[in-house]
Amino acid sequence: MIRFVGWAGLLGVVVVVLAGLSARGQTTREGELDQPLVRTNDTAHAGSISEGTSDGDNGGSGNGAGADVSNDVDQANSAGAGDGVAMTLVSKLIQGGWTVAVQLVVSVVGLASAIERLINLRRSRIVPRGLYEQVDALWSQGRMDQIKQLCQRRSSTLGRMILAVVEHQKSSLADVSMVAGDLGARELKLHLQKAYPIAVVATIEPLLGLFGTVWGMILAFDKVAIIGSMGNASALSSEIAIALVTTAVGLAIAIPMLALHHYFKSRTNIFGITLEEQVSALIARHLLPVS
Repeated sequence: MIRFVGWAGLLGVVVVVLAGLSARGQTTREGELDQPLVRTNDTAHAGSISEGTSDGDNGGSGNGAGADVSNDVDQANSAGAGDGVAMTLVSKLIQGGWTVAVQLVVSVVGLASAIERLINLRRSRIVPRGLYEQVDALWSQGRMDQIKQLCQRRSSTLGRMILAVVEHQKSSLADVSMVAGDLGARELKLHLQKAYPIAVVATIEPLLGLFGTVWGMILAFDKVAIIGSMGNASALSSEIAIALVTTAVGLAIAIPMLALHHYFKSRTNIFGITLEEQVSALIARHLLPVS
């Protein structure tokens, strides 16, 4: 489990590095796109001055230059609209900044724990089908050695509990029940403890989203204080993106993680009830004195 979480953490670090590189590349591309637009606006301004000061013969050429500049601006706007439509989920996550990167690292830890639970929290590892029936039949025939071999071969929580009952069958009924019950309780608590990281992730993710929301609002108000009344809503788009994207990512991760935690917890409790029923039935059938 520790090695698996370690690999998950390494994968999370790689995700953070890639997110940083992608964010830097996106900033560079945005700077490159802004420069042609500035030059185009300067050209349009120069064309308008030339048009106002030229004579009638040069008026036609001025209008033609103005039309070319207008076409260039339309093409630039069309390209910007195309880029907006083609924006992917990755670019949205990049807008969230380092808060989203931390959320993704935390989600990798939760995903690793969920995969580990899916692999190890199976019925064959806790309460195998048919084991109770086989042990009951062998015990009725007095074949205790075969019961031990069967429980060792089909390694599971139920098998270890039955093996403890067989080894202490000459002890008092209270001692046998206590030994088997303690063994089963320890293993079930261990299963619950291994699902605990999923609950931690489900709790942390919305808080990280809230932190990103507050941080985005702080940056937005700082920018408003700097630009004052000269600013507009588009100037605050990056800060608003941080506030909204981090909240969305936190909820998108926390909801399935919370559902998985309750699923594993409920599944463990169901296995615990089944263990208690089957072990109690064996003790009642073969160790209790017949009245």
